[in-house]
Amino acid sequence: FIGASAQHQDDAYKLGVDGILLVDEGNFKEGIKLLKQARNLEPQEYDYSFEIGKAYLKSGDPKKAEKYLFLLQYHSEVQADLYLLLSQCYDEMEALKKKPNPENKRALDVLRYGIQKLPNAGVLYLALAKENIELEKPVEALVLLESGIKNAPNFAENYFWAAKLLMASGNYLWAWFYAEICYNQTDDIDVKRSSALIIYKATEMVFSKKWVADPEK
Repeated sequence: FIGASAQHQDDAYKLGVDGILLVDEGNFKEGIKLLKQARNLEPQEYDYSFEIGKAYLKSGDPKKAEKYLFLLQYHSEVQADLYLLLSQCYDEMEALKKKPNPENKRALDVLRYGIQKLPNAGVLYLALAKENIELEKPVEALVLLESGIKNAPNFAENYFWAAKLLMASGNYLWAWFYAEICYNQTDDIDVKRSSALIIYKATEMVFSKKWVADPEK
């Protein structure tokens, strides 16, 4: 029995790898076929269902993608990228409607649920904050980013986006602080350059004779 189980795992793994390679090449039909075969051999395995959902989304079929991704929210091995993909599914499904609602509740709710499940996943706070920025809710977005900073202090992009919002609102001191932290943490060259620009503009304001510290901020 143990030998048969190990063989199933090996066969499933090979099918899964071949399937992912085909999907990456744009051969979605054959790639998904192999991934489904892998999933049939190892139905409890997280990765095969995830890759099937990911492949369907990549192929332009968010409804089928959602079918495979939805139950993975409750899997013991769930990761943050699952909630990001599901949110993208709901955004694309909403966009297909005749009258899409810009405030897509399902897309927002799945990110909120992801934060509840994985409170240290900084990328989920960022994704939900960006949704709020799109909805022109900068205060809600900033609250989310600062919650992300508190719970995932090593995730640099939340500092960067918080700095952008604070810069836009005229809070130059905290824009500088957050941009400085991001600049020192990130390995992304583009984010580092953008942070440097915020630092330059914010410090120019803070060190000018016109700037007055606001104790409320």
